Amino acid sequence: CGKISSGPIESLSRPVLALAELKVLDRRALHALTERLVSGRLLSLSPSAFVSLVYAHRLVRGPVPLEKLRMPLCLAFGALLHAMTAKQVASCIESLKAYCYKAYRHVFTAAYERLARALE
Repeated sequence: CGKISSGPIESLSRPVLALAELKVLDRRALHALTERLVSGRLLSLSPSAFVSLVYAHRLVRGPVPLEKLRMPLCLAFGALLHAMTAKQVASCIESLKAYCYKAYRHVFTAAYERLARALE
């Protein structure tokens, strides 16, 4: 938990994903992860680190969105979208679809368009 709250967020993505897949994130670690995601440093992440953290978040939180994460996750997804592979875009759509609402619909529209172009 201490590393999640204080370590560089880029280097936490893979370990946090591994812990989430093993279902061993405790409440303190989950709270620390949520606070890191809210902190707004998501824009500095690489696409692969962002995808890993978003997927880990979905694994531990489930499909119900947290309102305080709606804006930071959708803004970062929109900003990183152009640098993502089609597989990363698809993973983010799956992980973040519950966060889509009117104000961020354009991000998801652009993501679906990106997937459609990749499939052509």
